[in-house]
Amino acid sequence: MKKISILVFVLLVSFPFFDQKVSAALDYEVEPNNNSNEAQHIERNAHNPTQLIDGDTTSQKVLSGQLENNLDEDWYKVTLPKDSETVLSINGSRMSVEVYDSNFSRIFKEDYQRDPSFLLGAYPYWLDIPEGGDYYVRVHNLIGTDGGYRFTIGSPNYSVDSYEYKAPRTLNLTRSIRVAQDRYDLRNIKDVPKEAVVYKVILGGKKVNSARSEYRRIKPSTDYGWTTAYPYSWISDISVLREHKFHNIWDFELGGKVSRENRPYSLTPRITFSYVYPVLPQK
Repeated sequence: MKKISILVFVLLVSFPFFDQKVSAALDYEVEPNNNSNEAQHIERNAHNPTQLIDGDTTSQKVLSGQLENNLDEDWYKVTLPKDSETVLSINGSRMSVEVYDSNFSRIFKEDYQRDPSFLLGAYPYWLDIPEGGDYYVRVHNLIGTDGGYRFTIGSPNYSVDSYEYKAPRTLNLTRSIRVAQDRYDLRNIKDVPKEAVVYKVILGGKKVNSARSEYRRIKPSTDYGWTTAYPYSWISDISVLREHKFHNIWDFELGGKVSRENRPYSLTPRITFSYVYPVLPQK
């Protein structure tokens, strides 16, 4: 069993915002925005995982700014709904980031310095937004620093990855056995984020001999509907809206017709799960 990283989108910015290459919809800082009265109005992040899978990142609202010197500060205004789990995701070198409500009471402060173990990607923080309305983000230098930064505020950002599972047992078909099933418990796979939702499967594997009218299908054990992979490629897309969590007990079924009793058909499944997941703060 192993994890496979998939880099599926082309980076259009000067440094990565995610832990993978993603083309994000950028909004750029507009001067003057040096105080709350000049705050630049920006859009709330509403990153959509279904659109991300289709290669559309317009729902991801990334602000790109620049601190020109050690006295510079940048202000932004954003409208947010009431939400105890709003996410502020930051990418930069070294800076201070603060969030204020409409009465300019500070609700968040972080002296951000990139973690050497987190070289790529935006670092997420939880924000508790007690009431819907306008909020202000203030970005300013720590002593003696300047440089570029990016952030999103609103929904979490989403990322994609894949995991390959090699089944421990072989499934066999004979002239008298036309259907074979097995069950795989993936609930304790630590290499995959716990919020991961499967959006595509490849039902491959090592086979011996062949069967006519072969089919392969899979489903969570608690689900009634099967996902059947297309013959030859053995790939099937799954709607994210079905919310098939990766961390599940999965049922696999192999079916087909064997012509000769002395040539049984066997398959040792190797299943690739492609999944999407929110990049969330550590609790």
